[in-house]
Amino acid sequence: MRTLLITPTHAPDLERCRLLTRSAQRHLSGVEAHLLLIDEAERELFQPLVSSTVHLITKESLLPWWVRRNPLSSRWWLSLKSLPVRGWIMQQVIKLAIAEQFQADVLLFADSDMVFVKPFSPGHIISDGRVRHFRAERGPMQYTDRRYRNWYRFAANVCQVDNPDDISGSYIAQLNSWRHENVIELYRTLETNGGQWMTRAMRCLDFSEFVLYGAFVDHVLGDLSDHYEDPHQLCHSSWFYPVETEQDIESFLSRLNPFHRAVHLQSNLGLDAELLGGLVS
Repeated sequence: MRTLLITPTHAPDLERCRLLTRSAQRHLSGVEAHLLLIDEAERELFQPLVSSTVHLITKESLLPWWVRRNPLSSRWWLSLKSLPVRGWIMQQVIKLAIAEQFQADVLLFADSDMVFVKPFSPGHIISDGRVRHFRAERGPMQYTDRRYRNWYRFAANVCQVDNPDDISGSYIAQLNSWRHENVIELYRTLETNGGQWMTRAMRCLDFSEFVLYGAFVDHVLGDLSDHYEDPHQLCHSSWFYPVETEQDIESFLSRLNPFHRAVHLQSNLGLDAELLGGLVS
C-alpha cells in the first residue's frame, strides 16, 4: 500500500526537522515520500532538506483561493467564508486537506520534533491489508480539561454522538496513520448539513484532527474502516513526562520500550535540538 509520511513544520523547528529527515534516511524504508508542509515564505530555508524522497509542499498550495495568510500576524489566517482562523486550527485543516491532493493509500504523520531511533516501515502499521488505528482508553484529564472537552465536543457533533463523554478513545499520538479513503468519507460527513468540509472545520474555534478522525473511525465507520486497533504508542513522547533538566531527559529515555520506533521531545520545552542528535547518529 502506498504510504506517505507527512510532517508540518516551520522555521523555528528547522534544526529539529533536519534531524528528523536524517533519522528517516537512516531508519525509514518502504515509504513513497516524506512531505514537509511548510510556509511558502520559508521554502528557501527548507530547500537544503530536499532529496529524492523528501519534498516540500507549501501549506498555501493545499488551500483554496479564499484562504490567505494574514500579512499582519503569523498566528492568524484570513478567510472569505469564516472569521479569521487561528494558526492551530489551520494546522489541523491543512493535515486533513492532504487527502484532497495526494492519492496515497495511507497517510502517516510525524511532527518535526520527533526522530526515528529504530527501523520503521509500513509493515509496522499495515497487517493483512488493514491499517493501524491508534486507540488507547481516554484518561481522566481528557474528560475534564477544557481543551480536550472542546475537541471531543466537536468530534461528537460531527459524528452525531449525543454525549461527547461517550467517545471513550484516546487518539493523539505520533506516527498516527489514516486511510486516504476514510478521510474522503470524513469530508462527506463534515458536509452533511451543506457547505464545504473545510469551511465547517475552520468555523470551529478548537478541534483536534486526531480526535476527529479517531472518533469517526470508532463511531461512524466501525468495521468498514479497514483499521485494526493498537493501544501502544509507536513513539516515546515527552507529552506524558515532566522533562525540564538533563536528569529528566535521562529518566525519560530510560523508559524506551521495545515497541517504540521513535522519540519525541516537544520543541516548546525549549530544549536544545541536539539533545536528539545523539539518538540519530
